Amino acid sequence: LDERIKQWQNWKPPKISNKEIYKYNPFNPFNFTERIQTIEQTIKITKTQQNIQLLDEKTIKELAKNFKYIHFALVQVTIKPLTRQGLNTSILACLRDARHLNFDDSLIGAIETSLCNGPVYFDGYPDLTISLTDKNILETLKINIKLHGYNMLPGS
Repeated sequence: LDERIKQWQNWKPPKISNKEIYKYNPFNPFNFTERIQTIEQTIKITKTQQNIQLLDEKTIKELAKNFKYIHFALVQVTIKPLTRQGLNTSILACLRDARHLNFDDSLIGAIETSLCNGPVYFDGYPDLTISLTDKNILETLKINIKLHGYNMLPGS
């Protein structure tokens, strides 16, 4: 059991090389400063339905000091259940650009799966460039989560 817990704690989605994410085009007239940043966040899910904002004001302000635009090429979402293996639990997770008023237009990627066998992940490829001065930038990347089968005490 301890070994399984260690495996889950150390589990990460597969790395995707920069060359796979960004295809080099020698004929591209734009000169982009390449800055690839990986941000890992641990977010506690406390409700059966939850909306998670991936961007924060502090990071955006910091980037705006040196850049005018930001490009989102890949967003990897990993879900690690903190329950006993084999429970009939499942999740629906949607990665969205919530600036769109139409849900279908806002959808970047989604997963609906059982969590009974451990962690799951999915990759979203927004291929989205946005101005760092866009007044709705914090709505750009959001995850909507709906859990099923977690009949537990509040706060668990």
